[in-house]
Amino acid sequence: MSDSRNSRSHYGYAGIEHAFRQDLHGTIHAGIRYTDWYNPPQATETAPYVMANLRYAYTAGSSLDLGVTHDQNATDVFTVKANSTTKAADSTVAYASIKHQLLPNLYGGAIGTFQYSTFMGGSVDNQSEKFYELGLNLEYRFNRNLSASVGYNFDKADSDVRGSYDRNRIYIGATASY
Repeated sequence: MSDSRNSRSHYGYAGIEHAFRQDLHGTIHAGIRYTDWYNPPQATETAPYVMANLRYAYTAGSSLDLGVTHDQNATDVFTVKANSTTKAADSTVAYASIKHQLLPNLYGGAIGTFQYSTFMGGSVDNQSEKFYELGLNLEYRFNRNLSASVGYNFDKADSDVRGSYDRNRIYIGATASY
């Protein structure tokens, strides 16, 4: 039964990137996504795809990002109704984030995200789910290859299918890159 959600997707889109000023850049991609669920019950679908972002670098090492995306995505919700299964969800995500250099090696950040998803197929066809996220973090860069971070995320989900929940997450980590 899990094979019924196997799929292949292909995107066709056009995009543009523009520097309005030295400190203000924008990007937009718009087009379609073709998805083929190739195992029974077979289905195909064409859906819109959009990704837009605006970045304002208000000082060295600090920036503000605003953006929106719309696309299909996988979901852990699985229901069956007649010959229809829940295949995926159409989701629109809006976000805002800020990254600010507090000291030469210390950065602070915040992100807010809102996601609205509509399920496709099965007994939950056209039912929706909303997801909110707020994140705060600090990052200390020891050098260009090694950093440590600590943060807090608050998540809230409100679903027609699963009800609602809140979640608090605290994390600490290190990143090594080369």
